[in-house]
Amino acid sequence: MLKKINGSFRDYKNQVYDFDNIIIRRIKEEKKKDYLDILNSKFYYENKKNIIETRIADENITQLFPNYKNDLFLTHKKFEFISYPIEWPFFLYKKCSLFHLDLHIEALKHNYNIIDSSPYNVQFAKGLKPTFIDFGSIVFYEENQPWQGYKQFCEQFLGPLLIENYSKINFQKILNFNLEGIDISTTSRILPKRSYFNLKILLNIHLHSFLIKKIDSKSKKKSKKQLLKKNNFIHLLESIKKLITNLNPNIDSYWKNYETKDSYNLIGEDEKKTILINFIRENKIQKLIDLGCNEGIFSEIALNNGCEYVLGIDSDYASLQKSCLRAETKSLNFLPLYMDLTEPTPNLGFNNLERDSFLSRSKIFDGVIAFALIHHLFLSKNIPLKKIVDFFMTLSPKGIIEFVPPEDPQFIELIKNKSIKNHDYNEKSFEFFLNKKTKIIKKIKLKNSFRILYIYEK
Repeated sequence: MLKKINGSFRDYKNQVYDFDNIIIRRIKEEKKKDYLDILNSKFYYENKKNIIETRIADENITQLFPNYKNDLFLTHKKFEFISYPIEWPFFLYKKCSLFHLDLHIEALKHNYNIIDSSPYNVQFAKGLKPTFIDFGSIVFYEENQPWQGYKQFCEQFLGPLLIENYSKINFQKILNFNLEGIDISTTSRILPKRSYFNLKILLNIHLHSFLIKKIDSKSKKKSKKQLLKKNNFIHLLESIKKLITNLNPNIDSYWKNYETKDSYNLIGEDEKKTILINFIRENKIQKLIDLGCNEGIFSEIALNNGCEYVLGIDSDYASLQKSCLRAETKSLNFLPLYMDLTEPTPNLGFNNLERDSFLSRSKIFDGVIAFALIHHLFLSKNIPLKKIVDFFMTLSPKGIIEFVPPEDPQFIELIKNKSIKNHDYNEKSFEFFLNKKTKIIKKIKLKNSFRILYIYEK
């Protein structure tokens, strides 16, 4: 079935479609020659590993568009899962920023330009390798032109990273599902006074914000964009790259030593690993979602035992940093994302149609694991047990859920100073809610522990 991808509507010259797991790009006739030249250029050849796989469409594809016979049709490889910048931990956001700058510099050196500076144009492949997916935003370079995506880069790339580095505020909390990033004036107000002493921040954020306000306050006065010679353009990109290279994340976290210091949490870990391996192999799980992935240990085990792709979800920044390092250094097909599961990413953009919700994007998974997670959602987020079970069931037809009963030391620790009366959080209730949605294949009580693993199947 041919389906138009809603997020491509803003550029009428480049429309994107999904057809039987192939991405089709339709380029208007007047731009056809330009993009054929780009596809055959030295720039594209030397950067193929960084740009989404692109080919001229076969006749069976072009026949799907009888009213656009003179347009150019290209096909792209489809990613297993499309993630959004608001879901990326600092590690991925910084990696994407540096990648975008490097690719832009390479484009300029070959007399091409990248006119869009959106992180949504990058996705991550195996080993957290960034890949540029917006082939349509590559154009021929024209001398003495302004950087069209400069403000966009500062708002969507640079600003969020600076905020977390200098103010120790996690940028996801401020992005708040905003496709346009964080406006420069907000970033300028958030950054501490000492940031004014950094010349690059002064020019790209604080002075930039001042000039925007000055133009806005005089509506009749048009903005005079700075024209750049190519060498100066490259120098500007390299300067911003040096600034971003030295930025570091806020890694303060209550749970950052959870795996290494809490000996009780390690009880039953080997048993869980064995159960997970058997689950992956017996059910031939190909795409797994790891809820509360922590440092990615179980995700790695799944990948080493037959799983093709794992998406990790966690709301702990320090754990995600470690997960990202694990995925990159071991070249795992594992993507760790930041998300509060009580507020999964909704539909975003104009008319709520430009970007799909996390739940709609998550229909691809055939397995889910949730180790040591339920009690956190129940106690820390006040989510009723029934709703937690119902939520898990929307993610995959098969899975493993670890139930942490009220007798568990971690449950007792979390419930301190909390007043929870007449709650239904117990083993009997959990089994009742689970049985209403699935059949329980196995119930395994972990040795030397109060915890129970449930393997279910719809």
